[in-house]
Amino acid sequence: MRSTWLRFFVCFLLIAGVGVQRVPSVHAATVSDVSVGNQFACAVTAGNVYCWGNHTLGQLGTDEAPRNYNGAKRVVLADGSPLTGVSQLASNGDKTCALKNGQIWCWGGITRHDVAARKGVVGTRYIDDAVALAQGGSGGVGFTCVIRSTQNNSIWCWGYNTSGQLGRNTSTSYESVPRQVLTYIPSTPGPIALTKAQRLSAGINHICATVAMANPKLGNTVYCWGNNVRGQIGNGRSGAGQKETTATNLKTAAGVAIDAVASVSAGAYHSCAVLKNTRVMCWGDGLNYELGQGAQTSSSRALFVKTDASTVLTGVTAVDVGEKFTCALKNTDIWCWGTNTYGQFGDDLVLPAQYAVRTVTTILDVVDIDTSKFNICAVNGSSAAARKVYCSGKNGSGQLGNRTWIDSRIHVAVKFHDLDATFP
Repeated sequence: MRSTWLRFFVCFLLIAGVGVQRVPSVHAATVSDVSVGNQFACAVTAGNVYCWGNHTLGQLGTDEAPRNYNGAKRVVLADGSPLTGVSQLASNGDKTCALKNGQIWCWGGITRHDVAARKGVVGTRYIDDAVALAQGGSGGVGFTCVIRSTQNNSIWCWGYNTSGQLGRNTSTSYESVPRQVLTYIPSTPGPIALTKAQRLSAGINHICATVAMANPKLGNTVYCWGNNVRGQIGNGRSGAGQKETTATNLKTAAGVAIDAVASVSAGAYHSCAVLKNTRVMCWGDGLNYELGQGAQTSSSRALFVKTDASTVLTGVTAVDVGEKFTCALKNTDIWCWGTNTYGQFGDDLVLPAQYAVRTVTTILDVVDIDTSKFNICAVNGSSAAARKVYCSGKNGSGQLGNRTWIDSRIHVAVKFHDLDATFP
């Protein structure tokens, strides 16, 4: 009798569409990337993509109504089938692009009417050999860059170019077709293609890349191009109207190229790089302490980030640059410096940090972070099978993904939109 009643109850739930059937089948063992845009965020698990937050311009890649969603929604293609096989995400402003088997698939940054008419994700033509990507821009004025494996790891960009962020040696306002990024070297009379690129990172109107040195085992150099009003290119120049329309090598104050670089991150108006010796260097706008110098100091040359007046930050494995702050991973802990307006550092405070400080104590074993204007999202878990996504900071659009609309000064777990189950 009890068994019959139980079967009846389960059937009732299925017919009513209640509960567990709403949770998509995913694998918690494979959270591989998290990416934060303006008031929304996305993550990859088992090649599937889920997003949460502001969807008024299609930022979540879902076929549902354009509004805010305070939990994770599955990204789908234009025909309603799920987007799968994704290995990397890049979000900025109102748009996200994904890398899938060398191809680029993008969503967001469209009008409210278009969201209703053109649902889901659309693939980008021309590119089928990408190995890395970056998405830049703000307020619908975006650009995309990729590294192409069949083109000697050269960089190709398309989209808005008002600050020379496409690296084409021009300031043509827009390019709809991918164009190759150029650079100058002393031995050639004109610009040539920048090759041997390893990683990319884009800000609002500038972009940086790591490029392999002659001996790749020694690390990489850094090239940046685009808007340079605050010195975010790191070439010793800054000021109104400053921009670089070709890739420019990052150098020290003495004019020597900075090498042995592991990775680079570009933010709104400043940039940072992790060196192979695990130290961090930052350059550009520092009026909110985002260069980690203990003072509101800007610099058009790279400076070592400090933990106090005399100690350089070391032991860093990754860095990610927000709009007016920077965060890094050190021994699987999060360290941040700069502004903390909405408590995005996750330290239960809203105080700025003049130097790099360890901020998060509520989650441990962090393996990935990504930042935006007022948010940080992190992936943690010593075991791959137990990794979750946590976010902190502003939450007016549901971008923390925890099924509330309340800001949080500590990291909170992202959940599925339809129920309280923790994502993923």
